Amino acid sequence: MHHPLRKDKTCLNCGYIVEGRYCTNCGQENIEPREKFSELAGHFIADLLHFDTQFFSTIRYLLFKPGYLTQEYMKGRRKAYLHPIRMYLFVSILYFFLASVVPLHREAHLAFEYRNKEQLTAHSTNLLPYTTIQEYDSVQAHTPVKNRDPHIIQLFMHRLIQLQGAVR
Repeated sequence: MHHPLRKDKTCLNCGYIVEGRYCTNCGQENIEPREKFSELAGHFIADLLHFDTQFFSTIRYLLFKPGYLTQEYMKGRRKAYLHPIRMYLFVSILYFFLASVVPLHREAHLAFEYRNKEQLTAHSTNLLPYTTIQEYDSVQAHTPVKNRDPHIIQLFMHRLIQLQGAVR
């Protein structure tokens, strides 16, 4: 399925007159820039399997002149750069893939967690005035209705008391 052609025959990328569907000067398709999700997904898969200079020029400008990329995209000069949503999806997938593959220093991480738990236990003995959920609920039950904590606060307090009990 093809996008409808733009009525304006001036190429948004290079300014040449477009006689057909594609600009004879730069190759950009002269279409309305609305894309369906299925088309975006198809383009993304194609981009994963085939990178050309678009990816590298986009990365270069993104790192060193990010405002320039935005200006170029808003002017309609899209052919030379990777589509922003495709770039975001690619970088996100790459990040999560690398985060799951790259080994962490598990021993150092566990030692850090243990030290933090000891420090929290030493400093958190009186974070809340209640030590159990039953104690908190009893206080709420004996408090006049207009002075009771709202339901969302009660749920929040239950969770805090559970967390405080887990740290001890």
